[in-house]
Amino acid sequence: MESSNLEKEYFEKSRETLRYGIMELSRTLDEILNRDHELPTAIIFPETTSRPLRYAIEPIIEHVYRKAGQAKPKEYFFKTFSAHHEDDDFRELAKTTSAEFSKYEAERNKLEAIRKQELKRVSSLNLDKNASKRHSDNLQDLQESINVLTTKIGKMRNEWSELEKIGATGKIHNERMKEILQRTKTGSLLIVDDVFIRGRTFNTIRSSLIDNAAEKRANYFAFLGTAHTFDESYLSPDQLSIGVLLGEPKHHMDRVGKKIPWKDYSEAWLMMQNLGFPFRYNKEASTGVIKNQASTSRYVEISKEADPKKMREVREQYRKLGETAAAKLK
Repeated sequence: MESSNLEKEYFEKSRETLRYGIMELSRTLDEILNRDHELPTAIIFPETTSRPLRYAIEPIIEHVYRKAGQAKPKEYFFKTFSAHHEDDDFRELAKTTSAEFSKYEAERNKLEAIRKQELKRVSSLNLDKNASKRHSDNLQDLQESINVLTTKIGKMRNEWSELEKIGATGKIHNERMKEILQRTKTGSLLIVDDVFIRGRTFNTIRSSLIDNAAEKRANYFAFLGTAHTFDESYLSPDQLSIGVLLGEPKHHMDRVGKKIPWKDYSEAWLMMQNLGFPFRYNKEASTGVIKNQASTSRYVEISKEADPKKMREVREQYRKLGETAAAKLK
């Protein structure tokens, strides 16, 4: 497929994803209302790619909440760190790293004690040349073993330092979630993101909700996802819904707006999976913010690349697309 035609199809797929996403979001909100007798009291948008989509879902949010006679939900943006892995694999890695570090240190301490004792013993003996060489070789072997363990310990220290950084990001996530929950003490929460490809963002938010004893309040929605991630997600199936799903899920098809079977998986869908929505091309200009991974702040920062004109255009574009999709559901 020629580049121009592929790009055109990619834009068509993005609009299709948005349309089916809003349809599925509307169904999800109706389901929540029937189950809880009220709609979510807050919407959480993971930073930063969900920002333009806030304008896309605004028309259907306004319609559904007005129809239910409920005030519009509060809205919050949630900064996540890409280096953070807050799941069972990460917890197991931290435990394993700590255990190995302690084991290597214990082994090194033991060998150093043996070597020290051997040096003291040898210095008090009157040895011939052969015996002296044997003891010297033994001491050299001990030192080499100590050096190997020292290298491993150094490597483990670096790994543990990285894990501590990850743990620190977990603390930042928890503090931000606590802040949100203090402002929204009742009702369910709706977390809305653009894609659910690897599941890290939702897993991070889920972890911070667990740590704040609020996991059961959450509902998760993504415009685009893959069947593999959908089937293997840590999230409860009744908490997650997807606008367009790439592939063939094993279950819970009722929680998907549209399924794209693998036989219909085209280059344009591959672009959607890898790139997300088109505004990601120049994300900082169109969103106006940057997610500084080196900062310990709970919030994103204004980007030097922010383009007010581009930001207005993107917001207007996605709101119009949202209005068109919502109008078909009224």
